[in-house]
Amino acid sequence: MQFLRNHIRKLLDVEAHFVNGQLSSDSVLVSKGNLIHYGLITIGGIMALLYSITNLLQYDSPLPAMLTFNGFIGSVIALLLMRAGKILLSKIFNVLQFSATIALSFFFSYEETTVHTNDSVVAFFIPVSIACLIAFQGSEKKIGYLLGSLVLLLMSVLLFTDMHYTSEHPVLTTGSQSPDIQFNMIGAGVACFAEVLYILLLSKRMDESLLKANRELDNFVYSVSHDLRSPLLLTRGMLDLAVRKKENAAEQERYLQLAGESIDKLDTIIREILAYSRNSRTGLQKEEFDLRLLIKETIQPLDLEARGEIRFIEEYQGDLVIFSDKGRLSTVLRNIIGNAAKYRKRDISDPFVHIKAEHKNGVLHLQITDNGEGIPKESQASVFDMFYRGTNSAQGTGLGLYICKEILQKLSAEFSIQSEKDKGTRFLINLPLNQP
Repeated sequence: MQFLRNHIRKLLDVEAHFVNGQLSSDSVLVSKGNLIHYGLITIGGIMALLYSITNLLQYDSPLPAMLTFNGFIGSVIALLLMRAGKILLSKIFNVLQFSATIALSFFFSYEETTVHTNDSVVAFFIPVSIACLIAFQGSEKKIGYLLGSLVLLLMSVLLFTDMHYTSEHPVLTTGSQSPDIQFNMIGAGVACFAEVLYILLLSKRMDESLLKANRELDNFVYSVSHDLRSPLLLTRGMLDLAVRKKENAAEQERYLQLAGESIDKLDTIIREILAYSRNSRTGLQKEEFDLRLLIKETIQPLDLEARGEIRFIEEYQGDLVIFSDKGRLSTVLRNIIGNAAKYRKRDISDPFVHIKAEHKNGVLHLQITDNGEGIPKESQASVFDMFYRGTNSAQGTGLGLYICKEILQKLSAEFSIQSEKDKGTRFLINLPLNQP
């Protein structure tokens, strides 16, 4: 009894199957398949043993009991292989041994009077094919698809050939079974196979989404807690110094100015956090607006802040009164154009940001080009990662371009980056526009 309780506890012990901190989507899916396989071995073995006892009591011939008992022995072998660490081999062996047990049970006649006594045993091919889908996941899914398809093919061959063994010789009969039974059995098998396949694909997407959310949450909590504390501590320090220097108005003003800059940085961090949260939790809110006005609204505060040290060039083609999510597109423009202005080269005579917008064939083409610091080639693949800072002079949170990526993906836009260190950067965005 204690052995049975321990076995059931292991079947339900999800955490035991996620070891060594392996939390990639593939390792999680394979581990989930392994856990399911452990349960399938148990279920299959118990059913094979119960059928062996039933067949022994029901039939005069020991053959039916021997065939189903082989299924039980095969389950034990599969369990031993799994315990030995040969899990993939255990899965393949278990599918093959149960398929063989079912096929042999169909092929051998249990009574001399008829060759059709146990034809319904082919129904068990359906759960075996489904087991192939749910036990082989992650990088093993192609093996599961192949084995599941072969199981259904074997079931179809047995149903349509209707070959059995008698005491005299193998007998092949045709048309002895109702066509409805044949086609319904095959149809049910294919339908179950397709339904479970859909559920697994949907489950895979959900698993990947949850894993992504968990990884991002870990990074988010760690990085944001650090980024929030730094400006808060700096502000507190500047205010303390300002209080001590109350007799020196110039120094007090400088410390208060530094405290104000630190508060501005804190405000930027909070706005980016809100943008990240809003994008992940709310659906698209599309409206009609003039993109040219939105770009001008984005440039105006940046131009004032830069005090004429950078030139903004605007180029428009086509009808730019568009229908899209204005708030999200504003966030994208503010981040990309803002980065271009922030990381301009201050040792050149004509730093610029060139914004080109063209509406053509239902697609908005945006190009934002600058001649600023640029991004090193080895860093370009990571600039859209959460909390990644692309240059040594980067002062932001590293959330800005990550939020842009998430927004553009939500808008079904294609985007890319071209950059060369010390020569500048170009962002390319192709945004499909849906009319109201």
